[in-house]
Amino acid sequence: VLFRSLAKKCIDRAQKENVPAYSIGKLIHNPDIVREFEERGLKVLDTPEGQVPGVALIRAHGISDIRRRLFEEAGFSLEDSTCLNIRTSQDRIRLAAGEGRQIVILGVRGHAETSCLLGTEVDAHKHLISCLEDVDRVLEKVPASRPVSVVTQTTFPKDLFEQIVARLR
Repeated sequence: VLFRSLAKKCIDRAQKENVPAYSIGKLIHNPDIVREFEERGLKVLDTPEGQVPGVALIRAHGISDIRRRLFEEAGFSLEDSTCLNIRTSQDRIRLAAGEGRQIVILGVRGHAETSCLLGTEVDAHKHLISCLEDVDRVLEKVPASRPVSVVTQTTFPKDLFEQIVARLR
């Protein structure tokens, strides 16, 4: 229900400013609802290239820092509806990197939220683990003496999370 009010806010703001309204990526996985909002004027796009600048809604999964910057530099005004849990994970990545830690992200490869977390710009190595087989590969790259922080995609399976963390320890 929250995504509906955020989408309506984006559309209303765009109409008031007489500019197009966009959603950066599909607002929700339900194609009927995506179509409903497209009919109301919320066009789905992935990049700012070739688009008339307008108001763009960042969906709950968030977007990478680079992608955010590309939209801003192209003249888009952003409405950020990134989930609070994801924002918190981004903040934790920044804090951990500032402490000299390497970052391990547990998530599904290619998932929008995982891409957002991997796209958090920090001066630290980030490693993605999607399955138990990835753990040894990552451990080979992370010096035992270097502290590590683990951040996870919010919908990552709990049992797999627990198994991976146990192996990392």
